[in-house]
Amino acid sequence: MGTAAATAATLPFETAAAAPARAGSLSFTAATNGAATLSPSGDRLIAEVQNVLWSVARKGGEAVALTPADLEPTRPVYSPDGKLLAVCAYRGGGFHIWTLRPDGSGLRQRTDGPWDDRGPAWSPDGSRIAFASERGGDPVAGSPYRIWVLEVASGELTRLTGADGQDGPLQDGAWEDFDPTWSADGERVLFVRGALAGTTLSARTVASVRADGTGPVTVEHTDPTAGAQVMTPSVSAGGHLAYLRTTAAPAASCTLVVDGEPVAVTGDVQPVPPRWVSRDELLLTVDGRFRVFRVPSATRSGGDGDAAGESTARAGRADEDADRKALAADADRKALAYVEIPFSATLPVDRPRYRVKRYDFDGGGVRPVRGLHLPALSPDGRKVAFAALNSLWVAEVSGGRAPRRVVRAAPTRYLLAPTWTPDGRALVYADDRDGLLAVRRRELASGEERVLASGGRVHPALSPTASGSPVSTCRETWSCAISTPVRNGCSPRRWAPEGCPDGRAGHPTGAMSPCAIAIG
Repeated sequence: MGTAAATAATLPFETAAAAPARAGSLSFTAATNGAATLSPSGDRLIAEVQNVLWSVARKGGEAVALTPADLEPTRPVYSPDGKLLAVCAYRGGGFHIWTLRPDGSGLRQRTDGPWDDRGPAWSPDGSRIAFASERGGDPVAGSPYRIWVLEVASGELTRLTGADGQDGPLQDGAWEDFDPTWSADGERVLFVRGALAGTTLSARTVASVRADGTGPVTVEHTDPTAGAQVMTPSVSAGGHLAYLRTTAAPAASCTLVVDGEPVAVTGDVQPVPPRWVSRDELLLTVDGRFRVFRVPSATRSGGDGDAAGESTARAGRADEDADRKALAADADRKALAYVEIPFSATLPVDRPRYRVKRYDFDGGGVRPVRGLHLPALSPDGRKVAFAALNSLWVAEVSGGRAPRRVVRAAPTRYLLAPTWTPDGRALVYADDRDGLLAVRRRELASGEERVLASGGRVHPALSPTASGSPVSTCRETWSCAISTPVRNGCSPRRWAPEGCPDGRAGHPTGAMSPCAIAIG
């Protein structure tokens, strides 16, 4: 956990009348799994702390917040020319690629859609951003991650892995591609490829593909440690490959590996991308602090690289390092020497004072049910169906009898949105007993059930026609489907849930202006 010092007192439970909020602040000198990036000139660090990006001088000091709390950016990375930052941000409820200037201005969303886009990585010339994405797959059930490239100037997206006919390792079953990085010459994109067995991922392979997506995927390196996982590869200007090797609990660990060999690092290495800041220096997050490590093995010949990379993060360091504490090193373990970039980041905190309501969850007795969900009147007007207490009920409108429980959901599941069939003999509703919301029809007399639409469908609405009875169901907030007819389980067609009173027409999905199309 990050080290935090609260400058406002802890708020006790209160039963008094509401009072004005008390303003305070919370200061951090360490980050929990916070990623960071150093400017190409080496004079400024951009770090992720408490879901906010901060800027701090290379010599350390007070950090300046760059982003609002609702952006939730992660994995910042400088462009090669230092003019932009790329991040993966969660604003709007999904992970997408964004860019902004190093002073926090010019925030711009670069990808969108119902898929997650993660792990941005700049090409050496700064014209493209590689990232991992689910795009192209099912937006509800999810799909495997593949590697994509964004052309920054035009916004054009190109898929690099997973195309039909592309050869590569681990493709005899399900697999995931993630954590892209670029080769020093920009000709190839390296990434982690992991094999999926059910929900278990085995990721020990660093693979690569041409930057234009042509040709096969090839293996660059396979970690030999059984049971380990590989993440966040990074290639230096000299062609040296660094990555993190993790192992699961109870012997959980995170180890830096350079050119296939584990490297001793004093402290707990955090599972965030290592960043090469020169030919032989790596920026790591260790014990919640941002540290630049000298990697002696990376001084050996590993490729031609770019001579300009030699000067990255070196400007002004002689004076700054003289003002710093002596380099830390563990001689017994031959751990890497490092220079820490200390910081202090302060967030404002509002501590509201309010009346606390007391809830009695353990007491006995009979109490009224107040949470009734979407009651639906039967076609003859004599009964009402509704959801309450995670169950489906039918009650007489006269109130002469107690409601009858029709369906009881498991405590870990959720049901909702009942509606009647036109003949009043069955109910159609949605629940998530299979993991995703599905629409079901339940016969009231026999209790027989069957699935009408699956894969994330909810809020069914039957047309009034007695024969055929199409059912329309919302799939997410912007997508709807129709399954026709209910009695024979045809495959869904897309419509909006509002139908005409005679049941012969409906509004098509995505139509922003009113229109109707005959269902026929």
